[in-house]
Formats: sequence, C-alpha cells, structure tokens
Amino acid sequence: MEEKNKVDLEASLKSEKSKNSLIVHLLIATFGISAWIGINSIFVELPLLVNSLPEKWNLPMYLVIMIQVANIGPMAYILARKFNFNFPESYLIFALLLLGASMMSLLAFFYKKTLFFRGKEYSAVLFAATFFTALVNCSSSLLFMPYLRHFRESYLASYYVGEGLSGIIPSAIALIQGTGSQCDSEKIERFSPQYYFISIFIILLFSLIAFLLLDNLELVASEKVSENTENVARKDENLNHKFESTLRIYFYILLGLMCLLANGFLPGIQSFSSLPYGNITYHLTATLSLLANPIGCFLAVFFPPKSWKIINWLSTVTFLNCSHVIYLAFVSPRPPLQYSVVGKVFVILSWILLIGLISYVKLALASIFRHEAHSGNLFRIGIVMQIGSAFGAVLSLILSSFTKLLESYDSCSEDTFPS
Repeated sequence: MEEKNKVDLEASLKSEKSKNSLIVHLLIATFGISAWIGINSIFVELPLLVNSLPEKWNLPMYLVIMIQVANIGPMAYILARKFNFNFPESYLIFALLLLGASMMSLLAFFYKKTLFFRGKEYSAVLFAATFFTALVNCSSSLLFMPYLRHFRESYLASYYVGEGLSGIIPSAIALIQGTGSQCDSEKIERFSPQYYFISIFIILLFSLIAFLLLDNLELVASEKVSENTENVARKDENLNHKFESTLRIYFYILLGLMCLLANGFLPGIQSFSSLPYGNITYHLTATLSLLANPIGCFLAVFFPPKSWKIINWLSTVTFLNCSHVIYLAFVSPRPPLQYSVVGKVFVILSWILLIGLISYVKLALASIFRHEAHSGNLFRIGIVMQIGSAFGAVLSLILSSFTKLLESYDSCSEDTFPS
C-alpha cells in the first residue's frame, strides 16, 4: 500500500512539474513577443501609412533613422554597466514593456498628427513613437535575453518562438487588414491603422502581464536556476563551441553584418526595390518577408547547423540574394520585369528567402556563443548586434539622402506606366 502511494505521489509530482513547465514555456513565449513586435508592426503598416503621411515613400528612411538614434539607450546602458552602475533588472524590463505598450496606444490615436519645421511637414508623433518603441526593442538584446539566465536553457527556445511571433502576429493582422489604393482616396483595407495599433497594444499588454507573472508567480520559482547550476557549454562532433579566437572574431563580424542588413540597411531600401512592382507587391513583400523571420528562427532552434561550413554556405547565399535586392533598389524606378507577374513574384520570393536566411544565420551564431560559455555572452552579442544595426542605418541614410543611387518610384505618375 505504501509502495502504491509512493508511486502515485511521484506521478502526481511529475504531472504537476510538467504542468508548471508548460505554463512557464507559454509565459516566456508571450514575453518574447514584446522583443520586436513594436518596430515590426510599424514597418508592416507602412504600405498604408505612406498614403496619409507627408513623407510618402521616404517614410521608411526617416523611421530607420529614428530607430538607430534610439541606440543611445542601449549604449548608455552598456556604459553604465562598464562603470558598475547597477540597475534593478526586473524594474527596468517592466518600465520598457510599459513604455512600448504606451507608444502603441499613442500611435493608435495620434499617428496622423504632424508638425511643421522650416516650412516642411513631418509626422512628429510617428517619429517620436518609433524612437521610444525602438528604445524598447533595441534594449531587448541587452536585457530580455540575459534575463533568461535565471531559467533552464530549455526555455530559450520558447523565447525565440515568441520573438519569431513578433514578426508573424503583425504580419497576420496586416494581411487580414488588407491594403489601400495609393493614387486616390479609394480604400480597400478592412479596418484603419487605428484599430491595427490598438490590437498591437493589447498584445503588448499580454506580454507585460506575462513578464510580471514570470517575475513573481510562485510556481515559476521552481523552474528557475542559479547561473552556476546549469552548465550550458555543449560539445558537438562537428562544431565545438569552444572555438578558436580567430573563428570567434569571424563569427562576431558575421553576426554584425547580418544585423547590419536586417535591422539597419534593408528596411531602408525595401520600398525602392519592391514598390516599382506595385503597391500590392510592396505590401506583400513587407508582410511576408517578416513571416520568414520566425520560420528561420524555428529552423535554427530545431535544426541547428552541424558545421561552421554550413554557416559559411548559407551566409554566401544570403549575400548573393542581398546583392540582387540591392540591385533592384539601384535600378528603381524601372527594374527588370517590372510589369510582369514573374517579376512581382520573384521580388517577393527574393525578400522572403533573404529575411529567412538572415534570421536563421543570426540565431545560429547567437546560439553558438550562448553555448560556448557563461551568460555574459548574451550581453556581448547584444552589443555586436546593435553596432551592426547602427552602421546599416547610417549606410542606408547616406545612400538615400546624399547620393543619387536610390530614386523613389511614384506609381501615380503617368510616365511610370508602360505605354
């Protein structure tokens, strides 16, 4: 009888632990959604925002500038850590999540508000909201991931699932929303940007609640570990995580380049490369390419590369594909196959493949560093990612504002249509 009670007790404890683990996985995934959903949601909505805001198709470039100016926040945090200023980590993350949700609420009701400066009209509220949203998202690399050192390594996958959903969710909402006509007042979207941003605000509230539960819920405490409890270093037959210093530097550079493209340079040229193929093509490019981000993350988590040679090969394909979309941006407003279905499909697929590959390589590289040693690597790779993103934005700004290599496409002009 005692033996049976003991077995029943063990089964009950195992079931309870499994239930707690599932709850923590869900909470961490929901928390992870907040990592980049703010900036992703703004860029996904651009095909509609440009129709009603004064910057028109130069708007992506302005927003990229705001995003990179927001790097002052992470850089200030890095300097503060260097000089041993200690901040209460949980309070800081809570404040950032609250700020992110507040910015979405602000956008929902005031995204059309503009100000005049030196005779020109600017979308001041959108710029300010983008800056503070980027402050949250850019800081996620330095705060959100390191916070997960308190949990078992198995929960990192859930965080990346949530981070991937930060691309899927706004894209799915935008696809349901539909698009609008670019040249006249006719609108075919199902609901306005106001309701779009309200929906993102609600999702961010769920992320905020999830973090509060992670930080305070009693059942979560049993799933936490001390930094020294779990040795995250792994050994692989083909890819030893304790790699040589030369290879480590190479991987850091490669990670920085991937972030330069994904977070800084490519968002600034996307409209130049895809808009000449039509407003709907640009809309699909902006939304579907973000869907490729979580797919790349899923593949990197469940099918990690077994050799650095695979990373090299995937990086080569990425750079070749990137060269193609850059070429399309440089030959705007008259790219090849502009008015054919083949051209439209090809540019959409090119962007989907490009963003998917970059997402896979970024996560694969970050995972290698994370498994190599202690949790401090999570902070260092965050610094590398932010530096790469900043350089990409500066490059995009120089090409857009100080050269004639990028020429905007006006689909409402009669001479842009074939005779």
